[in-house]
Amino acid sequence: MLTSRSAVKIDEKDYLILKILTSDVMTTFRNISKQVGLSPPSVSARIKRLREMGVFDPTIHVDFDRFGLTRYTLGLTLRTGIPPDSRAKIVERFIDEPAVTSIWTTSGEHDVVIHVVFSSSYKLMRFIDMKVRPISEIDTIDVSEVLEAVKRDSKNVKSKSTSDIPIPFSSS
Repeated sequence: MLTSRSAVKIDEKDYLILKILTSDVMTTFRNISKQVGLSPPSVSARIKRLREMGVFDPTIHVDFDRFGLTRYTLGLTLRTGIPPDSRAKIVERFIDEPAVTSIWTTSGEHDVVIHVVFSSSYKLMRFIDMKVRPISEIDTIDVSEVLEAVKRDSKNVKSKSTSDIPIPFSSS
């Protein structure tokens, strides 16, 4: 379901805190406070407020390669003329699948993009044959193997450096 949300407004200190956390989610409040010029309790309060506003969550990124798993992207294009709630029903079918690591509803070539992990292409194809192909609302399935993460959430995965985060903030 598409929802409309009002834009969140943050100041430069909030922006700097987000940028630091993007670079290293495990950094201490004391370390952040030194970099942004606030006390550790002020940093803590700002982080709590940003989380309550839904600006970020403290998600970690699992390196599935370390477990012998390969990440794949499934681009699903839905048939024309199906009921409007079909996209939401398809998402619901995959939400609790253990191999599914993320689901995105999209516009453009695909209506739904699903990231999955499997230990072999055979297991991927079995998943597609058993779980995806039986869904009559799906017209086409495009499969891509993710070879390498280069940049994720504004962070260069190799150098660990963080670029500017593309969100607006007001200068103090």
